[in-house]
Amino acid sequence: MNMDTPTTNDDPPGVRAHVLCKACDRIRNESRLIKWLSDPNRCEDEPAPTDSEDFYHSWNLNEMLDAAAGGCHLCTLAYKHARHREHAPGDLNFFSELAETQGAIFVNMRSPGRGQSPANMSFIIMEVTDKQVSPEDYSKLDKTLYHGREFDVPGLVFAHLHIRKQHDRDIISPQPASSQEYYPASTGSSDALDLARSWLDDCLERHDGCNQMSLGANGKLPTRLIEISEVDGQLVPRLVITPASAGLADIQYCTLSHVWAATVRGPGKTIQLLPDNIERLQQCIPIGELPQTFQDAMKITRRLGYQYIWIDSLCIIQDPSDTTVFQKEAVTMCDVYSNTSCNIAALGLGNDSMLPVDTYSPVDFCFTTRNPLEYVPCRIATPNENEAIYVSLEQYRRLPDSLRNSPLLSRAWVFQERFLSPRILYFGTEQLYWECRCHTKSESRPVDDKLLFQHYDTSRAQFLELCDFPHNRDRYSTSIFKSTSDSASEKRTNDGFNIGSVIGKVPSVETINTVGLMLSWYRVIEDYTETSLTYASDRFIALAGIVKAIGNCVGLTYVAGTWMEFWPFDLLWVWRRDVPMSKRTACGTHLPSWSWASAEGRKEFRGLHLDGGKLGVPTSTLMQVVKLSFPALEEHHYHNVNVEDTPWEGFGMTITVHAFTKSGKVTGPVKHPLTKQRRHGIKFGNNHHDYLNIWWDGEPTEGDSVLVVPLVRWEVPPDPLRRSEEVWTLGLILMQDKSSHSENDGRRYRRVGIFDENSYNNAIEFMLFSELFDVYERVTLFSGEFDVREREEICLC
Repeated sequence: MNMDTPTTNDDPPGVRAHVLCKACDRIRNESRLIKWLSDPNRCEDEPAPTDSEDFYHSWNLNEMLDAAAGGCHLCTLAYKHARHREHAPGDLNFFSELAETQGAIFVNMRSPGRGQSPANMSFIIMEVTDKQVSPEDYSKLDKTLYHGREFDVPGLVFAHLHIRKQHDRDIISPQPASSQEYYPASTGSSDALDLARSWLDDCLERHDGCNQMSLGANGKLPTRLIEISEVDGQLVPRLVITPASAGLADIQYCTLSHVWAATVRGPGKTIQLLPDNIERLQQCIPIGELPQTFQDAMKITRRLGYQYIWIDSLCIIQDPSDTTVFQKEAVTMCDVYSNTSCNIAALGLGNDSMLPVDTYSPVDFCFTTRNPLEYVPCRIATPNENEAIYVSLEQYRRLPDSLRNSPLLSRAWVFQERFLSPRILYFGTEQLYWECRCHTKSESRPVDDKLLFQHYDTSRAQFLELCDFPHNRDRYSTSIFKSTSDSASEKRTNDGFNIGSVIGKVPSVETINTVGLMLSWYRVIEDYTETSLTYASDRFIALAGIVKAIGNCVGLTYVAGTWMEFWPFDLLWVWRRDVPMSKRTACGTHLPSWSWASAEGRKEFRGLHLDGGKLGVPTSTLMQVVKLSFPALEEHHYHNVNVEDTPWEGFGMTITVHAFTKSGKVTGPVKHPLTKQRRHGIKFGNNHHDYLNIWWDGEPTEGDSVLVVPLVRWEVPPDPLRRSEEVWTLGLILMQDKSSHSENDGRRYRRVGIFDENSYNNAIEFMLFSELFDVYERVTLFSGEFDVREREEICLC
């Protein structure tokens, strides 16, 4: 690290944790379940003294809310959960309706189930039917829930809390400067930032997996950085051009991920790097003219012990008249983010991450004032010096929905930044979150918590698995990585590659890990297509860093959103069923129709979703790619990934293949015999094949001529209900390209959909390819031979 950490003296006062109101304290002292859980001499298999017990809490809801406002930790957690339910699907206006409900507040305690499941504490509002009872008559009121259930008196459960025995180190944040009973009231406080730095230091010192995986980055510094100095307690930033001779050994830096709608495009005028202000910003960047998010990020950078930060709008020239400058910098994102010491992610959510995302206008700051009692677990008993009984909100063990779909994390550019960064600190919400390649943490769970990001997505883990290929090469078969780059270089022509037998081989059934490598890429792309972009034409460039990392680490050849070595499987993507035809819009980049990036919208790869998502094994390819063609490089701008002069953007690109084909015509919508949905079908001669499952890319026109081309055979293993494996056949549905440049080329086709079918439902017997079954058996993984007698040459554009 480059510098000493500055001190701050303007922190808001902390909030004392684990304080209980009179009602909660009575429940804690009288509960047999809590006494049983906190008994240090209890055997693990000792049964609970009761399955359930009930307690009176308060005479009405306002009394409980007053206790929460007065600092009761348990009442605050219950109030937080009720507010969360207010905005959950199916519970809109929940808290408003709760406030109008007449009744007293009761607490039901339930014993833990089997295994490691927690005990439960539920807060319930119910009318007291005994009008003679007084609010102080606890012995009678404690029986209200029991009698209410017996006589069907309606009660409303409005909060669920979980009770667990946990080690103190799993809960208490390391706060050497203050008492452990107090928690900071701001994510920008000294205690909160000290905790963040402790996570960073621990990762830098202990995590080999975070420090040794380079993602193929060359260790080169970004072209420009922001240097942050401090004069008289004020931050003074300026733009610096990094020396060509300098490297990471000389300068370490942080990066920032932020919501442009709140910062660069937010209210007021914001400084950006332009061709005419470079020299001025090298002298000084007026910090008062920067968005608050940028100012906060600079304070965080200094607090973490660094002097340099990279911010896109200040380090990349923003010149709309010359997009080549931006494109040149965009393809360096792999190096910029994989070489960062820590990425600061400004979520822009504010202090209530439980609200639904569509209610937010992204906020322009990193630091949030909050009530820490709403997320810190409450300690209610201490059985020994190392363990305690804690009550917590279970949803804080997982990333809240609003964070997963936040204005920041839903952006395509940030998707890439998160994948590439070795360490990420999340600010801009009510608590700090940490994510590195080894651990995930939060202020409420300051040790590694595998559940935190587990339900967010799996694609980042899949990406790291791909990039770790060089260290685990012995786990994979090399059959799928037949030296395509070398062969392609030898077969280079003026307008593309003569691929020949290089493509068309897939791993054997025994090498499932190789297939897993391919499917990992599909999971990454499926999640990526769910992200949003301001400009749809950025869909490729926003993925450039991820592609470069995979290309560097694995040695594959990237072509128009696909890996050449994974053909033809990469061509078998489909639109998700919930994307209406009207939303399937082109992204404006003239990409080939066979690329998933040719249009905006959420996609899936059928290989991941056959038979309810069971993981199958591709066993045969039924086509052979013989040539990849593209326009002369002088006419278009291409970015090279792996093979020299290989285009990764797909302008005008075509694939020539030898494949089995069958001509047909689109029929009007008919009811599918299995799914019962009405869809356009395909008619071959006088036969209508209802059992062909078709995934159209757009709304077809009845009577249009189409070409059906089987590509692969895929096997799904048997399950207890089905003794034999399912054999799936997947392929493309094509339509002749009628664009002006192909009028004289009758074998040029564009993709309009895919089909799949399987043998288990006997539907395969009705397929148009039944006469080719003997060919299916002859086309195997091991020989790599193709029966060319029944194939035609077609061009996919």
